[in-house]
Amino acid sequence: QQQQQQQHHHHRQHVPHQLEGEEDDVYEEALEELDQSHAFFQEIDEMRTIDRTMDARERLLSESVHLGESVDLLWRLARSAFDESQVNTSRKEALLREGQHSAERALQIDAQCAEAHKWYGVCCGALSEFGGPKEKLACGMLFRKHVEEAIALNPEDPVSYHLLGRWCFEVAQLTWLEKRACAALIGAPPESSFQEALSLFLKAEEMRPGFWISNLLMIGKTYAKMSETTESRLYLRRCLEKTAKTEEDRKSQAEARSLL
Repeated sequence: QQQQQQQHHHHRQHVPHQLEGEEDDVYEEALEELDQSHAFFQEIDEMRTIDRTMDARERLLSESVHLGESVDLLWRLARSAFDESQVNTSRKEALLREGQHSAERALQIDAQCAEAHKWYGVCCGALSEFGGPKEKLACGMLFRKHVEEAIALNPEDPVSYHLLGRWCFEVAQLTWLEKRACAALIGAPPESSFQEALSLFLKAEEMRPGFWISNLLMIGKTYAKMSETTESRLYLRRCLEKTAKTEEDRKSQAEARSLL
């Protein structure tokens, strides 16, 4: 805002005196609109944290007509389409493609938007269940590419490290035969390890302790894969100590309970 005001002041030096009042009005209106859209997006983000994802989606869709096509709107539309795809299974593929399209449009407007990269990657990754082996692999590689891009653009977001950890965890589980099949399809098999996955989950946890029950679950699961039972049980218990706020939280806790 300060930068905007400085630019505005600089510009005013070249404005005829009689137009200054008119320019002030336009400037104030623009600032007010900016404040209103910021408050609206903040409200949408808060609704999502308290398991009101469908309410948030409905509001986004109804307001999108008035808000115009902005990057902040488009990546949130991608996120909300992904959220609905997790509960509306009959329309899952269509919703994921809608989310992918919204995130892609956001990236066309601003290729430096970390959230647009993240949600484009998430929708691509989730679409892997709808294709054959080659499509699954292509979706997985796109997921990794865009999540890594999101981290490069915003290294302060623990969610992106968690997502990349998930990719590493899945790749580390591939059997020798599955890796051979991957190599046949794309020339070289994807490579990772449980150690790499663990370091990413732990980094996310260190950045914002207890921010996501799923992250605690994945730390517990990864330690279990590495036969470190004591550490595994410690994180699975931590997972159960948290208050579940969303359906995903409840599912993660149910899985943690079954692993203890």
